[in-house]
Amino acid sequence: MSSSAPLPQSVRGKEPRFVAALVITVTVLSLATAILMGLNWLRGPYAMDSAIDVTAVTVSQRETLVIKADQPLSEKGPVTTAISPEGKTSAVVEGSNVRVSIEQPLRYDTSYTVTVRAAAASSNREGTLRAEFTTEKAEIVTLERNPDSAAEGPGRDSVVRRTLGETQGYTVFSADKIQDVVVLNESVVVSTLDANSLSQLTYQPFQGGNSLDVPVPTPGLITSLKSSGLTGLVGFLVAPVSQGSSALLYVTNPQADAPPTLVRAPDGTSMVVNAWNWVPNSTSLVVQDSEQMMWLIDYTGATAPEAIGRHTEFRGFVPGQDTFQVADPASSSFIDLKTGVKEEIAFGPAPLLPGEQQVDTRFLSDRTTYVQIVATLVDISDKNPFTFSVRRVDGLEAVPILTPTLERGVFRSLCVSPNSQYVAVVETPPDAEPGFYLGNPVFTGASTIIASAMTGEISQVVPGVFDAWCQ
Repeated sequence: MSSSAPLPQSVRGKEPRFVAALVITVTVLSLATAILMGLNWLRGPYAMDSAIDVTAVTVSQRETLVIKADQPLSEKGPVTTAISPEGKTSAVVEGSNVRVSIEQPLRYDTSYTVTVRAAAASSNREGTLRAEFTTEKAEIVTLERNPDSAAEGPGRDSVVRRTLGETQGYTVFSADKIQDVVVLNESVVVSTLDANSLSQLTYQPFQGGNSLDVPVPTPGLITSLKSSGLTGLVGFLVAPVSQGSSALLYVTNPQADAPPTLVRAPDGTSMVVNAWNWVPNSTSLVVQDSEQMMWLIDYTGATAPEAIGRHTEFRGFVPGQDTFQVADPASSSFIDLKTGVKEEIAFGPAPLLPGEQQVDTRFLSDRTTYVQIVATLVDISDKNPFTFSVRRVDGLEAVPILTPTLERGVFRSLCVSPNSQYVAVVETPPDAEPGFYLGNPVFTGASTIIASAMTGEISQVVPGVFDAWCQ
């Protein structure tokens, strides 16, 4: 028998009002939910979030922006994309996500807006998904050689990192006789010479961490050290100490505890290499053998080596593309690895005048515009008889865009950034002397000018040599 006392009248009187309020609240919430669902049905999908690597997208033609929608999207109809201020994109739908492929590297330090028109899977109503991001500034990694360390006396060479515009960089790595350096993702691999002029390799992360010795397969001199970029691989030629031995090409992951892999000919024998380079930001490389046959080789072994054709000279890749340049006695051509199309190059209206000679030429990503260093003979009796300039040549005209920053300065080499935004021009004083480094003799007093590839406007002059943009 229950002994609980009945509720007071004041409390019992509130029960119906509480129930009524609860019913009203539930009804209002249900109605609001129905209204929101209806509005969503009328409005179509919208973006909830997005993600992209704002550093990699300035150097790679393989980057993807992922936009997450508020609901599943239709995979049946077409998806249209646009990017501002400029760029090339395409997109595919995967559930509630849209994967937008950025088909060419974007400009440094620039704000972008990407819009996608897509339809909801449930209602087929279209909506606009929007993503905004700002790319990072250019990263500049220079090799600064101390003139004293080029001789037998004491001295330390340095690898210095900075973002474009920073006056003071910071030293990533230092050693006596740094022969060469290549940049990976947040790290470098450095080639140094020991007391016996044999090459050693070292892996050094940017953000602290211990350096790692990278195995060198045989004692000798390393040349043609190259980085695959974002895939984190390096390759190099090694000329063994033994007389009569040919330089062989090796590829390695510097963070892996494994010996470098020898690049072999299709028949399994060692390949004697004339020239080579990575397909940018990939695991594949293009190799020209001693008989001038060119091969496309996948480091992972997923596909068999593919013969590309026989050409006299391999001149490297067009910035931000899977297209490289070759030269033959009668013509020069582009070869597109995606399509297999070979296209003869039509050089613009830039005939060299009497007394002029070409020092270095690099194409921009449009394949029709190029920049070149031109040396002009002014006084044959002078110790330094040439003046130097950089000109930009397109289908209409040849325009001088850059002259030396030093009095009688000498332009030595030229690189173009992966997005074709900048040129990096190595300049030395007129009395500069080559260093005593085997394999890579850099001149003393070198600096690098970073300037607009279109106008020649100088963004910065940094000490040392910066050639990471050369592909």
